[in-house]
Amino acid sequence: MDSRKLKLFAMAVMAVDHFAMGVVYLLVKADPSLREVYEILRHIGRLAFPIFGLLLVEGFVHTKNIRRYVTAMALGALVSEIPFNLASSRGDFLFPRQQNVFISLFIALCALCVIKFIEDHFEKHDMLRYDLILAAILLFAIMARLIRCDYKQGGIIMICLMYLIREAWYEKSRITGPALPMILAGCTVLTLYSKSEIYAFFVAPLAIMYNGKRGNIKHKYFYYWFYPVHLLIIGIAARIIRQGGL
Repeated sequence: MDSRKLKLFAMAVMAVDHFAMGVVYLLVKADPSLREVYEILRHIGRLAFPIFGLLLVEGFVHTKNIRRYVTAMALGALVSEIPFNLASSRGDFLFPRQQNVFISLFIALCALCVIKFIEDHFEKHDMLRYDLILAAILLFAIMARLIRCDYKQGGIIMICLMYLIREAWYEKSRITGPALPMILAGCTVLTLYSKSEIYAFFVAPLAIMYNGKRGNIKHKYFYYWFYPVHLLIIGIAARIIRQGGL
């Protein structure tokens, strides 16, 4: 399984999760018997973020233009915020209690850039190198907590840990794409952050099948636009339901 197929799977389960968050949640208010359906759909959605974290790390390692990568992530975060708010349980244009996952990925990507800078400027035997990396991770984790982006500090720590595991694994084994240990470590971090994230471990078989290849990357901007567009559609549907009195 290449990264394109893995990303499409993550997008699909993410859409299921957001549909539950934006639409099914409102239907449950009118019909409590749908509560179990809502819970199942949210559990399915837990599989998405570890995959996005893995692919973010892979993209960071392989990108030929980090500035373009960071810029694209920042623009995605900006464009997605209002659609995310509309698709949330309250449906407000402004929802300061939580920010979209693109912001989480953007912060994590900035953290990886800082970690890479430290790795490039400090020798491996220098303990200051590891102190600075830990300080950088904590700084960006606190930032995510204060901003209240999706997954908050748990998401940032997860992605940074995935990167460090990848680097250590490749250094020792000379094998690219240690996806399984990255995913297992990431899911462990998320579960410690929130017990409901334990369902993320079901993504492990996909990590085993992941071959580390990019696959066919035609229409790459589709992957960036899918997030805000599908949220906007869900947000509009949720608004129609609310106006219908549910």
